[in-house]
Amino acid sequence: MRVYVERSGRSYNYLPSVRVLNVKREEELVKEEKDLKNEKAATEEESKGKDTAEKSALEKLQEGRLEFIKDHMEALENTSHMNMRQFLMK
Repeated sequence: MRVYVERSGRSYNYLPSVRVLNVKREEELVKEEKDLKNEKAATEEESKGKDTAEKSALEKLQEGRLEFIKDHMEALENTSHMNMRQFLMK
């Protein structure tokens, strides 16, 4: 009986066919790939943003340090014009 019923293919008793299941599976895989690519792009963009923020913070620190060194060098130059008493009182 089973051989006779399944002679033109297995009956699915109102279940979706293999083709429909394959199409749905393929669509889900494509969607998953797109989501993964979008997530990867977002994390790369976020890391770039962090890198630029960190770089700008380091540049600001460097500029502050250069200003401090400049002020210190000017103070040293001014001390060469002072006599010993003025230097020690400072």
